[in-house]
Amino acid sequence: MMRIKSFIVCLLLAFTTFAQQPNQIKGKIIDKFTGKPLPYTNITIQGTAHGSVSNEDGLFSISTQGFTGTDTLVVSFIGFKTQKFALNQIKGFHTVTLEEDLINLKEAFVFGKPPKPKEIIKKMIKNKAKNYAPIYKKSKVFVRKRNTEDVLYLNIKTKKSSIEGFGKDMMQKIESNIPRHNLSYSDFLGEVYFSKIKKHPVKLQPIRLVKLEEKNKEVLDNINKNVEKVFKETAKNEYWKVRSGIIGSKVEIEKDTIKTAADSIKLKNKIKTSFLAAGIRWRYNWFTSMSDSKEWDFLYNLGRYKYTFTSGTRINGEDVFIIDFSPKRSGKFKGKLYITMKTYALIRADFEYAPNKHGFSIQLFGVGYRKTGYKGSILFEKIGETYQVKYFTYSESERFSFDRPIALLKKRKRFLFNKTLKKLKINLDMAAQSGTTIEMFFLNNTPITEETWKSFKQEKYTDIKYVTQFSEDIWKGYSIIEPTKKMRDYKKHSDGN
Repeated sequence: MMRIKSFIVCLLLAFTTFAQQPNQIKGKIIDKFTGKPLPYTNITIQGTAHGSVSNEDGLFSISTQGFTGTDTLVVSFIGFKTQKFALNQIKGFHTVTLEEDLINLKEAFVFGKPPKPKEIIKKMIKNKAKNYAPIYKKSKVFVRKRNTEDVLYLNIKTKKSSIEGFGKDMMQKIESNIPRHNLSYSDFLGEVYFSKIKKHPVKLQPIRLVKLEEKNKEVLDNINKNVEKVFKETAKNEYWKVRSGIIGSKVEIEKDTIKTAADSIKLKNKIKTSFLAAGIRWRYNWFTSMSDSKEWDFLYNLGRYKYTFTSGTRINGEDVFIIDFSPKRSGKFKGKLYITMKTYALIRADFEYAPNKHGFSIQLFGVGYRKTGYKGSILFEKIGETYQVKYFTYSESERFSFDRPIALLKKRKRFLFNKTLKKLKINLDMAAQSGTTIEMFFLNNTPITEETWKSFKQEKYTDIKYVTQFSEDIWKGYSIIEPTKKMRDYKKHSDGN
């Protein structure tokens, strides 16, 4: 009888633990002192490589499938005290407050003064190749790309048209049906195989690819069909030319252009995996190499910035310098650098354009462009003797304007002067602004052998799941970067506006 009672008690306790333990934990990370959210905070299950990261609003989500209530959730942010919670202590939406954990630099340099900030950054650059040496590794990676587009104004005036299907009525339809606001995003989760040779491709084992569906309107579909028809009816001795004022450019029509367009329709719910892999490889190598002296201006042009020690901290057993920087007259960025005191490795950087600063700008002959914003963050973790990327994000915004005449001409080649067969002349006056954000989160980084990398063969195509609005069910059971409020609230409408 006692054995039966003991069994029932144990069963009830196990059931209680199971019932209280959700498959997904959601919450928000905030600074205890300021109350502001802490973006890109590390959230992991202790003793495992399983984890997540908070988004730009401090929100996070982590899957707990396969774990028990006695497992420990670890929340860590460089420069703050780490918090730990048993999973069965967390109920509902969980807000975590982190307190600063800083050290006096004099304590770390008992027998001398700390080096100057610029000297530290120079040593960081000098040790870059050693600290960030690439390795063969397999990483579970979550990638999110977000785009926003806003047409501020658009006016199309048709002056002349002899191209069938592109008269004044059609140009008015184009003007009225182009979406004035658009948000799109894609979320990818998969295993990524990296080679230590940078020129080698990365290889993907996709788990899921989700895209916010673009509901094309019938009018815009007809425009695409008309364009296809117009270019298809081009003889061998004919060509198309686009001209704006005295500036002209020949339009090259490839033989397989129409075939490629048709194939893309057939593959609407699929994408070539090699195409996905190339995008991930390019973004990874470009941003994490920290070699672009324009985007990483504050690491290479030290005379343009003012650097000050904030304090120091400790992370994973390493003492770390915390350096604030702000622009002088010719600098653009402000931000914060975290550099280890022993190896001079940059393990975290947060930066953005300072107020009243911007990137490349031009206004010439009715064409205007300005890079209005840029912001980035990167976080590394130590694996063996090298530092590997754990998370990075960058976002940029730009504004474009155009106020010029445009002509589309169909020409026939002749001995002396080429003959104009058809012509469309319009005046285009428009302005638009756009923003792009890339986020890449490495849920784990596992070293592999060269043979493992070589032997893995990726599938030719990856399936695409299209949605019209973000839903909790899409990524149920997965640890991803939480969507922003704008992503949650946005829904594609059939009118595209």
